[in-house]
Amino acid sequence: MKILHITNNFPTMNFPIFGIFIKEQIESLNKLGAENEVFFINSREEGRGAYLRSLWKLRRLLRKNRYDIIHCHHSFSGVIFLLSGRWFHTRRLLSYQSDPRNESGRILFGVLYIFFNRIILKNKPKKANLSKLVYLPNGVNTSFFVPMDKDQCKDKLGLDKSKRYILFMDSYKRRPCKRIDRFNKTLSILRDKYHYTDLEPLVLTNTSRNLIPAYINASDLHLLTSDFEGSPNSIKECMACNIPVVSTPVGNVSDMLSGVGGSHVASNFKPGELAELANRSLNAGHINSRDTLTAKGLDIETVALRLLDLYNEIQGTSVAEDVLPPTTSDYDPSPAIADSPHDISKKPIKVLMINNCHYRRGGADVVYLNTGDLMESRGHDVAYFSTKSQYNYPAPYSEFFVRDIDALKLNFTEQLLFMPRKLYSREASRNLKKIIDHFEPDLAHIHLYKGGLTAAILPVLRKREIPTVITLHDYSLLCPRNIMIDGNGKICERCLTATRLNCVYHRCNRKNLYYSIVNYLEFVLNNNIFKPKNYFKRIICVSKFNYLKHSSHPLFRDRFLHLYNFYPLLSQSNPNTEKGSYFLFYGRLAPEKGVMTLINTWKRLGEEVQLKIIGEGAMSAMIKDEIKKHNLTNIEFLGFRKGEELFRYIRDSSFVLVPSEWYENNPLTIVEAYSSGKPVIGSNIGGIPELIIEEKTGYLFTMGDSMELEAKINKAMQMTESEYLEMSETAYRFACDKFSEKSHYRDLLNIYREVINVDHL
Repeated sequence: MKILHITNNFPTMNFPIFGIFIKEQIESLNKLGAENEVFFINSREEGRGAYLRSLWKLRRLLRKNRYDIIHCHHSFSGVIFLLSGRWFHTRRLLSYQSDPRNESGRILFGVLYIFFNRIILKNKPKKANLSKLVYLPNGVNTSFFVPMDKDQCKDKLGLDKSKRYILFMDSYKRRPCKRIDRFNKTLSILRDKYHYTDLEPLVLTNTSRNLIPAYINASDLHLLTSDFEGSPNSIKECMACNIPVVSTPVGNVSDMLSGVGGSHVASNFKPGELAELANRSLNAGHINSRDTLTAKGLDIETVALRLLDLYNEIQGTSVAEDVLPPTTSDYDPSPAIADSPHDISKKPIKVLMINNCHYRRGGADVVYLNTGDLMESRGHDVAYFSTKSQYNYPAPYSEFFVRDIDALKLNFTEQLLFMPRKLYSREASRNLKKIIDHFEPDLAHIHLYKGGLTAAILPVLRKREIPTVITLHDYSLLCPRNIMIDGNGKICERCLTATRLNCVYHRCNRKNLYYSIVNYLEFVLNNNIFKPKNYFKRIICVSKFNYLKHSSHPLFRDRFLHLYNFYPLLSQSNPNTEKGSYFLFYGRLAPEKGVMTLINTWKRLGEEVQLKIIGEGAMSAMIKDEIKKHNLTNIEFLGFRKGEELFRYIRDSSFVLVPSEWYENNPLTIVEAYSSGKPVIGSNIGGIPELIIEEKTGYLFTMGDSMELEAKINKAMQMTESEYLEMSETAYRFACDKFSEKSHYRDLLNIYREVINVDHL
């Protein structure tokens, strides 16, 4: 059976979750043996003119090809199909995505009812005498939406474990019918009347598909406050994850939630009743709505069978006579897109992500995990190779991860015995071969590998002819210590112009001779024996400063690229453009971060200039002692904070401070500050100056110059509200422009495709 799907709602690079239920429905039909094509009218990005432009393309397509079934998704797609004039002698099916009264009106519904063989509604039709109507809600992918540990999900997303989150699934451009005002009013009643002090809203808008199950499982309740819906997918997704739901009386929600304990449908649209029902749900304890979902036949496999049965009914045959056996393993489930220029029509890439750590320990690990999530959310296949840890996130092929040992916890004799393993891991080499045999990647993307997976992985990738890209998060190709700081904590470039033995001579690693020797040997192994030019097709630098430092090296010049990291939570950020009452420093408390420069500056500032310090590290005790010794009442040390609590401190500040005294690469602190609408005052070194536009998004000062920093602090204090508002909005726009998921994915995909194509010429 050959089916053409005509739709104005389908995932694209810019909007990866819109129409995902149609894409997944088509893939489930593929698995049942049906042959599917998609004609996509991209009105969301191209405007209403896309309908007229698509009309002629559709006419040509229908003239050249014959289809057994034409399935139009959304009433406007049905209109375009009829206007094409090629609907004679076809079997026609139309799916409404919402209530017909709200989607296109009753008059158009009456016209379409005449011309189509069947019309699918997502909520039960009220008129039983309309024989062409079929009640068939969308199915949910129960293999993708599964119950997960709530605390692990909160850790992954950086949410506060002590808070309870109320989920709101927003729409692109915040359609008024979703009624976020009703949602906010309901939360206010819960706090005021029912005395909830730990509730936080969790609003999702165009979120990466791969993160949605984690957000749902991190939530304590899904609150749907819409004025109208068809068959809300978010309800079924929450049911599959055993998350309770409270909803306004819209669409087929009552049918879906009937018999589901802990979930409720209000009798009206008033926030007071929604709050009362939400209170009952929050106190209901664990629920099991997943079994009810399956019993109601709302899983994607059952809906696919019912849809295929409907196709055959229209053709006058039964499913048993026409359905083919399940597809074999060489079947490509990605649907063909007729006349579409979008990447969705291209073959997905199989990417092997490689990093020393598979949990969010540091900035590089965050980038590694975010990049994997990004590629998966765009329909690509991703596998991971890393070391084992009790903190790791679940991942396929994790049984092949490599054992990891914290060398700092070993005594000197044990460290000597461990040194060969730290330099070259045969286990990593063996296990990487196993993953490649199972996954068969098109490309490998390495982040950090030295000291964990080690250079032993490089010959394996080369021998298997896997083109490899690496992202540089430090200066490991130039400096044995990786961070270009010597044993005295000073910036050092000796190894750029002289022997790398300077690392040993100056004891650059913790002033420890043994650690420094290991760094030197590791550098020789990774740069002289396993030469990068023989293994890396492209080397990605995440700052222009890093790019310029490396690209001047004659061995690497033609392989280097610059690509900023992206910020996946940018679309969910809630910028605060009001000037806060304090300055904020947060991050790792180490000498190179410049915290002592801050404290020395604040010794001269008045009581009205408040500073909050958030973080932990080697200098924590020293900072506390310094504050106490000098009675610095204008400094508050808050220690470690994370998740929503940390972001609340960021949003409520006036400026975020980044006084680093080393070659910072692409500080995530600045990205997070800008996304919260907060300008930054930073030192003029490394990759910081390229992120701060003087007097536009913040201020720069000479590294370590306390007097100049004081002058910039005073300047910031004297800003008017209108001046601050302009700077705050400029900082947020800068983040949207430089760190967007959309542009990063586009550029990264181009790098991947270029490397794969060049490697296979």
